[in-house]
Amino acid sequence: MIKKYKEGRESIYNIFMILIIFVLSYLIGSFPSAFVLSKAIAHKDILSLGDKNVGARNVFHTVGKKVGLLTFLLDFLKGTLIWLLGSHFHLPFPLLFLTLFFGWLGHCFPIWLRFKGGKGVALIIGFLAPQHIVSALLSAFLFIFIKKWVKDFDLSYTLTVVVFLVILALQGTSFLLIMMISIVFLLPLTKDLLTKQKRE
Repeated sequence: MIKKYKEGRESIYNIFMILIIFVLSYLIGSFPSAFVLSKAIAHKDILSLGDKNVGARNVFHTVGKKVGLLTFLLDFLKGTLIWLLGSHFHLPFPLLFLTLFFGWLGHCFPIWLRFKGGKGVALIIGFLAPQHIVSALLSAFLFIFIKKWVKDFDLSYTLTVVVFLVILALQGTSFLLIMMISIVFLLPLTKDLLTKQKRE
């Protein structure tokens, strides 16, 4: 009886901790790097510039390259911090990727900006980098190369993701993990599709 009671308390505690981690991941992701850096450094409102997307790419094109790179770095670090948070509590892969999902939700729909955010590409890369640093770096250089020839961002992004997944497969990464990463990489494209539908 006492043993069952203790097991029940431990289960409730574990569920409570996981929910807290999800909330923290959302809050980390929701920090509006693009908005804060554009305001603090260039005194510009990114919500009224370019495509009004609160992300590194829009900052890069409308505010400046330096601020854009800083924004990318900060969003990248948000993803890494979320990974560190989940790893610290030894979450299994499905729950670890759920922390990323909540972080991505925070980035795309930040509570601080009335749920107007970016697409979360840098955040996702930052989350995956500690686990696949070589593959992530190769893919980043490949994306820069492809972007010079292919002007469409979504196409460049998709080609880079495909190459990244192929590299993981050649490294012997499990099929389940590759599938989970594939789903993660679809998230920014989903956000873009939803945004376009709203505008239409």
